[in-house]
Amino acid sequence: MRNGNGRDRPKPRANCPGIAQSGAALFSAPAYAVIPVYQQNSIDNLDREVVSLTRTERAPGPPLPDRADITADWLTRALEHGGVIKTATIVDAIGAPVGTGQVADTFRYELTYDVLEPSAPSAVVAKVSAADEGSRSAAIAHRLYEREVRFYQRLAGQVNIRTPRFYYGDIEPATGRFVLVLEDLSPASTVNQLTGFELVHAELAMEQAAGLHAARWDDPGLNDLDWLNHARQHAPAIAQVFPQLTEAFIQRYRDRLEPEWVALIGRLNELTTKFWTDQPGPLTVAHCDFRPDNFLFDAKGGEVPMAVVDWQTINHAPGLIDVSFVLGTSLDTADRRAHEQTLVRRYHDALRAGGVADYSWQRCWDDYRRYASYAIYFLTPAAALVEQTERGDAMFLSMIRRVAAQITDLDTESLLTA
Repeated sequence: MRNGNGRDRPKPRANCPGIAQSGAALFSAPAYAVIPVYQQNSIDNLDREVVSLTRTERAPGPPLPDRADITADWLTRALEHGGVIKTATIVDAIGAPVGTGQVADTFRYELTYDVLEPSAPSAVVAKVSAADEGSRSAAIAHRLYEREVRFYQRLAGQVNIRTPRFYYGDIEPATGRFVLVLEDLSPASTVNQLTGFELVHAELAMEQAAGLHAARWDDPGLNDLDWLNHARQHAPAIAQVFPQLTEAFIQRYRDRLEPEWVALIGRLNELTTKFWTDQPGPLTVAHCDFRPDNFLFDAKGGEVPMAVVDWQTINHAPGLIDVSFVLGTSLDTADRRAHEQTLVRRYHDALRAGGVADYSWQRCWDDYRRYASYAIYFLTPAAALVEQTERGDAMFLSMIRRVAAQITDLDTESLLTA
């Protein structure tokens, strides 16, 4: 999180710690409890062995900790193993919980060293499995912890997107015990999901999305990453269960949504199986919850224009899912209509600059139209499962209205039924 790059930046909306703010808080653990439970297999054991072999020339890593075990001594060993510090020793680590995530718990540690070392961070963020048993069980079942840890271990260094710098990570997939030690990006600003983006935020998001997608675009090697293909592996089961949840959403919010949007959701619900089981390529590394709650702006006090956090929903999927989702849920409808094509062209231009040569503008635009529907298939089951709150209802309904207008404007249904 030291890599700044100067450019015009959006004005801060609200100050926040530079942490992995679990955007999955909106889609808390029960929202994932409809996908078949994960069983550890030999691929995961091999995956762990390979990670260990790459570390033989470094200082031995510390044991996988419980939250109480993250001490000054443990953090010293973690940072030594990650090559972050070489001579300094942490003599004091003052931790405090940060963020509002329900799927994982996050702590920020202010560090004091015995000697000065230029590379030594003054603070780090540590992320561990949720204390709440229900949240933890759901995350284990759907490999949310594993996906995030493996992203930082395996992919973060291969994609051109700004994330917290990875210092250390370890996980036991079967038990869900994990730890991530990451760069502290504070101070940073966020954008309220209800208020939505300004144009400059959307422009930054397009650049970051293209950087993420271009690096492993249409790469067959991604098929070999078992943890990255969880949703694709279980698409038939998802398609079987999600329509029931969407129908529950309709029943819950029928009196609060415009009739035309209720009718639209009903029609899309009939196409659930086609959507989840028929997603033509090209595929790439996609965040799949790409929205303001998972973005930090003006991070490190303005040094970093935008960073993306919370990689628990990462998937091998069409990249335009991220683009459609963020523009549809996060821009005011009038702003989206005015700037939509320009923003998607910005993304397409950045893809081409990143080395994607065989993806035409027309194909990009059609995929953008097609995957506008992803938000309905993602949001309605989540809204039906989570505990209702006034803010949660306002957020879900705001995003659904924006996306329903987007789907209508783009004639998405014609692509899904073709």
